[in-house]
Amino acid sequence: LYKTAAGKGNIKAMHNLAVLYMGGHLGKGDFKNAVKWYKKAAEYGVRDSQFNLAIIFHNGLANKVDLVRAYKWYKLAARAGDEEARDIASDLLQELSDAQKKRVGVLLGNWKKKIPNKNANAPRHFGKA
Repeated sequence: LYKTAAGKGNIKAMHNLAVLYMGGHLGKGDFKNAVKWYKKAAEYGVRDSQFNLAIIFHNGLANKVDLVRAYKWYKLAARAGDEEARDIASDLLQELSDAQKKRVGVLLGNWKKKIPNKNANAPRHFGKA
């Protein structure tokens, strides 16, 4: 059901599907698909997806360590109110080279939160209350 809903644009389903992939609930931990679905949800501003993406890139769980992408997603999660992401981003900034900081600046400057499909994310009411 999550795959179907996520495929239709439901943001919560995107995040939850990524959690299942990352945690190995759909077989062995599948970081490639976790990144795919976290990224989709993160682009809509899902703070927990942004934070989880940052962790994946920071620790090289999907492939290799990517501090630029890790910082980008920590910073976006921090902007959305995640205090832990703010603290980690602050520490991580000290590790980035000037070139990496410039690249992050471009990535953050170009980032715009996507607008969700209203039909795929509207509350559903089943039966009578």
